[in-house]
Amino acid sequence: MSYTEVIEKLNVYLWLIDFLIFLAVLRYANKDKAFSSTLVTLLVAIVLGGVMTAYAPGLKALIRENKPPGGDTTWFNIGMFSWYVGFVFFNMVATLAIWKIHVWYSKNYSYVAYVHLLAYVLLSTLQVLQYTETLTFNQGYMAYLYKYGVLSINISVSLTALVVLIGVSVSRYRIKNGKKGLSWSL
Repeated sequence: MSYTEVIEKLNVYLWLIDFLIFLAVLRYANKDKAFSSTLVTLLVAIVLGGVMTAYAPGLKALIRENKPPGGDTTWFNIGMFSWYVGFVFFNMVATLAIWKIHVWYSKNYSYVAYVHLLAYVLLSTLQVLQYTETLTFNQGYMAYLYKYGVLSINISVSLTALVVLIGVSVSRYRIKNGKKGLSWSL
């Protein structure tokens, strides 16, 4: 199995982990009859994460089939443009959706919301830098940072949501059993 295939599978698994975390947060929200910042953020992340997971394979095939030399450079360039600009677009849509929903419902931002917003901005920045480097120098200066940066950001976002969910679960368990201590909330 190649590195690219491993990364693709890992991205799908990360999306599934985020989906399971969202279901757990949704259970807590339903129990509390509450509409939380974490729930909104994870909903946006799940929807757009699913769209991005479905968007990537077709573009990768288009880019791979038309890669110079021997490929059609026009379709290759369209594929590269669609890849980088498309992901910047999706990340900015996610950022704006999270922000706008918080404004509409006058919600305070949770730690998970802040981490997701920062991640979307960082991912967009990496996409722009990588595409700019590809267009200007095409020497692969950003390849290492791009490859591992995107993966690291995606893993850290999932881990942050998981840690918050575990903290809330432990806090609720302690409160339910009459124990005092640190209280976490979604």
